[in-house]
Amino acid sequence: GSNIIPGKAYLKVGYNIDTADLWRRNFVVLIGFMLAFQITQILALEFYPQYGHNFSIRIFARESEEVKKRNAALKEKKHQHTDDFEKNVDNDKYLVTQEKAAVQSHQKAFTWENLNYHVPTPSGPRRLLHDVFGYVKPGTLTALMGASGAGKTTCLDVLAQRKNIGVVTGDILVDGRPLNSDFARGMAYAEQMDVHEGTATVREAMRFSAYLRQPASVSIEEKDAYVEEIIELLELQDLTEALVFSLNVEARKRLTIGVELASKPELLLFLDEPTSGLDAQSAWNLVRFLRKLADQGQAILCTIHQPSSLLFESFDRLLLLERGGETVYFGDIGQDSRIIRDYFARNGAVCPPNVNPAEHMLEAIGAGVTPRVGDRDWKDIWLDSPECKQAMAEIKEIKERGLAKPTQRQSCTN
Repeated sequence: GSNIIPGKAYLKVGYNIDTADLWRRNFVVLIGFMLAFQITQILALEFYPQYGHNFSIRIFARESEEVKKRNAALKEKKHQHTDDFEKNVDNDKYLVTQEKAAVQSHQKAFTWENLNYHVPTPSGPRRLLHDVFGYVKPGTLTALMGASGAGKTTCLDVLAQRKNIGVVTGDILVDGRPLNSDFARGMAYAEQMDVHEGTATVREAMRFSAYLRQPASVSIEEKDAYVEEIIELLELQDLTEALVFSLNVEARKRLTIGVELASKPELLLFLDEPTSGLDAQSAWNLVRFLRKLADQGQAILCTIHQPSSLLFESFDRLLLLERGGETVYFGDIGQDSRIIRDYFARNGAVCPPNVNPAEHMLEAIGAGVTPRVGDRDWKDIWLDSPECKQAMAEIKEIKERGLAKPTQRQSCTN
């Protein structure tokens, strides 16, 4: 006999297992299992459409009697507007007159000239903005675009007086007058990150902003009524009692805008890339809300990154920057982007009809992967263009008109 027993013999005698079956039989069974699971998954994906739906849920707070009445009033207004719209869908005059002005319309223009911004670095001061100029009128939607690192967000922060390091030079004026101490009170800034209290409802978040940021002289009832108007304006009637942490990205963006509007900004609304992180449909809805705000008299300046041609045409005016914070273009976009297409075509960068003009102009100035179009720097082309002289003349005219108006202090004295 032998004290060493082969494993094959042990398995055969003890368990009646033939090791040859490992490849002869077991491998075939594993292949069969894999095919069966794959076929089952394909059938499930094909015949169960709900498998591909969004399973995210919204959590709503329990409604009080007051909240029930307010929600019922909002839903009734929504159904009424829907019915009236269907009856008068071809009546443009009706559509304009029926748009309720929830946002206060103020006739103050915001201008900036020769704007420069330098920050300290270990190797010395570094210039991020160079002689940037432009303006935002009430009731207009202005886009701030440029390549990555061109200074879009930096320019927005400088205009909003949110930079506390570095040196800012140039003129930032409201109706031709320097900014006073209550400039921050007259503007609102919607950041790119949607930071909210997750356990609050949509209505509570807006009311909290209205209570703390509107003047104490305004009654609670007036603040609540204004919040209801903002909810209706942003079409959040069905989400008033939804908890913030259960909202999707688009609804949070709208809430961020609503929280800023709840402070009743008298002058300007700044937005930092409001469409980032959104799909095409959500981005279009958000820009549609911004267009609605601008049509009611709100002045809006926002940075935007890689907009589609449809989104791009929704803006009234464009400020385009290239690397180094240099101005490449400032002016109207025009219907079907006709004005800005003509400007770039006149200077050698013809945009084909089937190309997105927003992407084409960025590639033309060298902000894309392709070299820039032409031998001259586009900032030099802009400085020599008649559009630049026209923009400077417009700024001068805005300042003259603003200085001709009496200030609030002078009006009170008279």
